[in-house]
Amino acid sequence: IARFWQNRDIQELYLQLLRLADGVQTSTAYLAEQWRSMGASTVQVFPNQLVHLQPLAELAERPFTVGWAGSPGHFADLYHVAPHLQQWLDGHQDAHLAIMTNELAQEFFQLDPSRFQFKPFGPIESYLDFLGSIDVGIAPLLPTQYNKGRSDVKFLEYASCGVAGIYQNLEPYRQSVKDCETGLLFSTPEELIEQLDQLYEDRELR
Repeated sequence: IARFWQNRDIQELYLQLLRLADGVQTSTAYLAEQWRSMGASTVQVFPNQLVHLQPLAELAERPFTVGWAGSPGHFADLYHVAPHLQQWLDGHQDAHLAIMTNELAQEFFQLDPSRFQFKPFGPIESYLDFLGSIDVGIAPLLPTQYNKGRSDVKFLEYASCGVAGIYQNLEPYRQSVKDCETGLLFSTPEELIEQLDQLYEDRELR
């Protein structure tokens, strides 16, 4: 979608709509600040919510499985931590990896097919089914302006499915995640691996 947003007509139209609208709705305080700085007069934050919650399932008896799901817009975030995650998986032969995204991301990892579950994009039901197959979900984010404007929806999705989450210590998760209580926060790939080790070794904590 980069070509679309590089179009100056689209950029100018976006700014005009922000300034002319009677009200602008967004999902994060960070984005609200951006819209106001661009001339929006009235901005309201509508925090993310989940419409349906299912009872949490019991911890499954399966190989320890770490997972990630995301759009191609998150490829750089995953690619940044992939070498560290690959090294961790190489040192934990009993652990599995599950990924749900575009097929191009399959090449980020080199694992035996018996330890690597890949699932292409699908409807929300397919995504929730995917979350039911993992024990720990990671949420890496590079500290870009774009990522700072993202929401905490992945935290809500992981938590609602009983997935222990490890989240980037960045704006989208700092207010939602209570560190060591409702999730784990990390700032560097090395810290991500430390948190993963902790959850791998401590079933009770998961």
